[in-house]
Amino acid sequence: QLHNHHAFYLVARKLITESRHDEALPLLDQALNLRPGSEHARLFRLMIYLRQGKAAAATDDLAILVEPWNDASKRALALCLGSTLATPLLVEVISRNPASSYRIGRQVLDSGRPALVEEVALALRQAFPDQRFNIEGLRGRVYVKRGLLEPARRISAALMSEPDTELAGWELEGTIL
Repeated sequence: QLHNHHAFYLVARKLITESRHDEALPLLDQALNLRPGSEHARLFRLMIYLRQGKAAAATDDLAILVEPWNDASKRALALCLGSTLATPLLVEVISRNPASSYRIGRQVLDSGRPALVEEVALALRQAFPDQRFNIEGLRGRVYVKRGLLEPARRISAALMSEPDTELAGWELEGTIL
């Protein structure tokens, strides 16, 4: 009988290599019950949920994995960026944590998904209409690349008007020029 989180994780990992995902999930759940901070178990569970088309079930795992930012965060984000089903999941998780939205947004933009950056920035605007976030600067860069300079200028001006986002506004302004 297994009582160690690592044992549950190792058995689950073996099952995953055999494509026995349904059998691996309860073992990963057990591993996480015994050690909630197990990034590896969480990553594998995220991967299974995405492969099974259950992106909504992976929301909490992704939210936990992206904070604090580390190698596991990057792997989790890469898994999600590789799945078109994960777009709503990414939008929800990133917009839950506005403070990390710029850092994650940069990774998303670098992966070639500018529309996702725009979607996240707009979700943040909707959720927090009275606040500005640095990810809006990335949204402005997306607009500049599309040749939409006027909306980019409006974003730049709005960012420059707030002390917390002033630098992002000036960076965007430099991109516009």
